[in-house]
Amino acid sequence: MAETYPHPKMNLRQWIANFWYYYKWFFLLGVMIFIFVVIASVQLFSKSTPDASLLYVGPRSISDRRCGEIISVSQEVMHADYNGDGKKKITLKTVTLSTDYQALIDQPGGNQTEFEAYLDYHNEIVGGDACILLLDPYFFQELADDGALMTLYEIFGDEAPEAGNDYGIRLDSLPLYSQQGFSALPPDTMLCMRYASQYAQQEAADRYRLEEESIAVFLDLYSCPALDSNA
Repeated sequence: MAETYPHPKMNLRQWIANFWYYYKWFFLLGVMIFIFVVIASVQLFSKSTPDASLLYVGPRSISDRRCGEIISVSQEVMHADYNGDGKKKITLKTVTLSTDYQALIDQPGGNQTEFEAYLDYHNEIVGGDACILLLDPYFFQELADDGALMTLYEIFGDEAPEAGNDYGIRLDSLPLYSQQGFSALPPDTMLCMRYASQYAQQEAADRYRLEEESIAVFLDLYSCPALDSNA
C-alpha cells in the first residue's frame, strides 16, 4: 500500500503564489473574457438609435461647433422621441463638395480631395441612413432630376406649403434659419427629404419606419419658431 503524506498547510500568501504559478494564464483569460462581455453589454444597452439623420452637402465647410449646434437645435425642437428608445437623438453628416467637382476630378492629375468627397456624397445618397437633406441648390437639382427626393406633398399631404418648389424649401425662408448652426449655412440651402435607401435598410418595414420618423422630425424643423433675439 502506497504511503501518503499530508499536504503542508499554506498561508494565504503561499496559496496565492501557488495559484498564480499554476493557473495565471487561465485566470488572465477569464478576466479578459469578463471585461469584453461587460464592455459589449454596456455598449449594447447604452446605444441609442437616431430618431433621424441629417445630411448636408455643399461647397461650404461646416465647423464641428456649428454641426453641434444644428444637432442640439434639431433635438430641442423635436416634439417626441419618435423611435421610442427613450432618447431624442439626431445625427448629422456633412460633405464638403464643390459644384465643379466633375471638372476638378477630371483635370490632369485629378483632385483627390474632391474625388474622395464625391465618393462620400455618392455613398451617402446610395446607402446612407440620412433622409433629411440640407443641400446646395446644385445638388438639390441633381437629386430632384434623378427622382431621389420626396415631393412636399408626400411630406405634408394636403397642407404642403406654397413656399419653395415641389421638392424642397429654401432654408432662409424658414424661421429655422435664425437658429444657431442653421444660420451658418448658406441662405439658399434647400431643406428636403429623400427616400430611405433600399441598400441601407433590408426590410421594407424598416425603410417605412425610417421614412416616417424622418418625416416627423422634418415637420418639427419646418415648424421651428424663430430664435428670440431678446432672450
